[in-house]
Amino acid sequence: MTAQADGPERRPVRLVYSIEEAADLLGIGRTFMFQLVATGEIDSFKIGNRRKIPRDAIDGYIDRLRAEQAAAAEDRRVPSLPNQDYRRGADWGVMTGDVQCTYTAQSASPPKEVVSVHLS
Repeated sequence: MTAQADGPERRPVRLVYSIEEAADLLGIGRTFMFQLVATGEIDSFKIGNRRKIPRDAIDGYIDRLRAEQAAAAEDRRVPSLPNQDYRRGADWGVMTGDVQCTYTAQSASPPKEVVSVHLS
């Protein structure tokens, strides 16, 4: 049997990448990769005169981006109330301490609907 009949050849995972290779992995430009390294967003070190980026630093950067973006999306999420059309306009207010949440919806026809929740 040949090696191709047994399945795809497994290549060892690389531990470090050059600036250009790391930029290619992330799909960004070389200049932006240098900026990420210079600001400490991505860890790097030198071997001789060459700057190298460890694979785990690239993976860690991706994980941080995902976590930051997930947190930002959660902050932008609109709380849901039944039978409300948010396209009509809504105003939410939240106070700290004793939880107080006020919702005001503008409907197409009067009167205005006001829902207020007070939790102690």
